[in-house]
Amino acid sequence: MPTRISGFSSGLDIDSLVTSLMRTERAQRNKLEQRKYTIQYQREDYLKVNTQLTALQKKASSLKLTANINKMKTEVNGDTSGVSVSSSSSSTAASYTVKVNQVATRSSVTSDPFITNSASFDPTKSLASQSSNLSGITGDGTSAVDYSFKINGVEISVDADSESLNNVINKINNSQAGVTAVLDSKTGKINLQSKTAGLVNGQSKTEDKITLEDTKKTGNLGFLTDVLKLDASAVSAAQGAEIEVNGITMQNNTNDFTVNGVKITAKTKDASVTIESKRDVDAMVSNIKDFIQSFNDTLSLINTEYGEKHNRNYNPLTQEERSDMTENDAKLWDEQAKKGMLYRDSVLSKVRNDLKTATITEFTSTKSGVYKTLGSIGISTTSYKDNGVLTVDEAKLREALENDPDAVVRMFTTNSTDSKQKGLAFRIYDTVTAGIQSIKDKAGYSSTDEDTSSLGKEIKNINLKMADWDTLLNKKEDAYYKKFGAMESAIQKYQSQLSSLGLGG
Repeated sequence: MPTRISGFSSGLDIDSLVTSLMRTERAQRNKLEQRKYTIQYQREDYLKVNTQLTALQKKASSLKLTANINKMKTEVNGDTSGVSVSSSSSSTAASYTVKVNQVATRSSVTSDPFITNSASFDPTKSLASQSSNLSGITGDGTSAVDYSFKINGVEISVDADSESLNNVINKINNSQAGVTAVLDSKTGKINLQSKTAGLVNGQSKTEDKITLEDTKKTGNLGFLTDVLKLDASAVSAAQGAEIEVNGITMQNNTNDFTVNGVKITAKTKDASVTIESKRDVDAMVSNIKDFIQSFNDTLSLINTEYGEKHNRNYNPLTQEERSDMTENDAKLWDEQAKKGMLYRDSVLSKVRNDLKTATITEFTSTKSGVYKTLGSIGISTTSYKDNGVLTVDEAKLREALENDPDAVVRMFTTNSTDSKQKGLAFRIYDTVTAGIQSIKDKAGYSSTDEDTSSLGKEIKNINLKMADWDTLLNKKEDAYYKKFGAMESAIQKYQSQLSSLGLGG
């Protein structure tokens, strides 16, 4: 790099002159810089649209599930402490009278006599170390023989040298045996009880009693029988539940019954209730309105981005231009420069048109001669000026849900390869998913990164060209300084000659 000299001899402001000359030289480079910022602004807007599309995608994905739109509710009168009731999306509108004839009980067994009567027994220490406190443990206080046993057909092994009684209890509780083991430290007794009521025991999980079997013994001593003092013949039998629904007797292994999608749990014998299951129109209206609002938010944003013109008087600022402005002025300029980046954008145009088409195309899957369009259930546009934004006539929507709720549900949740058969939630989901991908292909995931998207590749190309321009401009700037340096040297030499001839001023 040449030495940057002052204009001492010529009296010229050389830095200002070079800066002025370079401003013209930088014109092409500045256009590239402005184009780069324009692309970054476009990507920011694309990403903003994609964020909104993703929110709508999640709403549509949720509403594809019948359970999230076909809301049911139950009204229960009677002994609600003795019978609990809940509905699901598969519930049907109906009335029931329920009486509990018998509740399911659990099978259990308690050790008898005490497993130990020693005050020094410690259930946290190894079984071998407790051999003097536990009958059935064969050992010398430091080592003991191992055992194994089965509860409800599930085998559990015992390493007496390393495992404590608490370890064995935890093994039982965490196994697939389906029982809970509890040690009463005060009485020294242990209890096994089925985790759930009803006929859920044995290897088949359908028997009334917990099954116990010692599979590895020391002589005639088994862990269940001789250490835990559990007698298989003393196991109490569980029983299943029985209820009457509208006079029809129903039996089940457990206390839970399902009748036309309504879950009924028997809790107290002889308890009775009346149940009315019906659609929760308030919840259904709320869910539909929430989805339509998300649709409107998305379409409104796309309409704004698509229709906002760019003011050509406000091009993006170069770094050089920005340095000559106050921070506030630059901010105000940026606000104007960023407007209209997606005006009449083809990607947005397709997404917008597809969203509109999804709402105006007839739904042939409703199986209704009346409710075949969104307008028929109170969802429509009021004017072409709305650009596809929807309004909800809540009274008309409620009327449709009261008259033919199944048709309304199908209008949203039917899945099909036929676009006319497909429900609105599926149509919107497919449309926004395709739109999200189109925007990713166009703009990528970031406003600044070089990536494989169309705009990402363009930024990469611009960065390369700008780097080439920076190299060229540095050389030109150096050349100007060299020329002015040569001029300064010539003037200085000339002045020196004049001085030697006595002609200097």
